[in-house]
Amino acid sequence: MLIDVVGNGQTNHPRDILWTKAALWHLGRYRHHGELNHYIDRMLHEAIQAYQRDRGLRRDGWIGPNGETEWTLRVELHHCRSEIRR
Repeated sequence: MLIDVVGNGQTNHPRDILWTKAALWHLGRYRHHGELNHYIDRMLHEAIQAYQRDRGLRRDGWIGPNGETEWTLRVELHHCRSEIRR
């Protein structure tokens, strides 16, 4: 669960940024070469907005704790992991 809001101009706890980048990367929505870092970058902001748009969520570029974007990401990740186990 996120500690605080992730997105441009938000609190951006380093652990939350890493989780968000990893989650979007696992879903093929965040492209990053090399090791993931805990900094907000343009690619992350665009990946969040594209994910929100494609899922019919509010397109604000932020992911809040227990918000619809975090919840949707977690559900989708769970389904992806379940498919891999089969």
